Amino acid sequence: MNKCNQCGECCKFLVVGVLGTSTLRAFYEARGCSVIQSDGETMLIKIHQTCPHLTKQNKCDLHGTKQKPVICSVFPEPGQTDILPNCGYYE
Repeated sequence: MNKCNQCGECCKFLVVGVLGTSTLRAFYEARGCSVIQSDGETMLIKIHQTCPHLTKQNKCDLHGTKQKPVICSVFPEPGQTDILPNCGYYE
């Protein structure tokens, strides 16, 4: 397993699973979200929103504290590199 190179790419968006139809897909896309996966009933949307804890140096100001969410320590998982095209973690 590689080591985080602190590129900060995983901290610049949220991925949310939602119920979805083509109408909702158009709604999300019109608002600047990316639909990264859809099966006709549900979809994963990528909301381009930078975490407020990401510093200008691409470091998490919660790193090493109890306040850092567990998901931040395990994301991205193998197989999720398609939603992180600029991440060097799995290169």
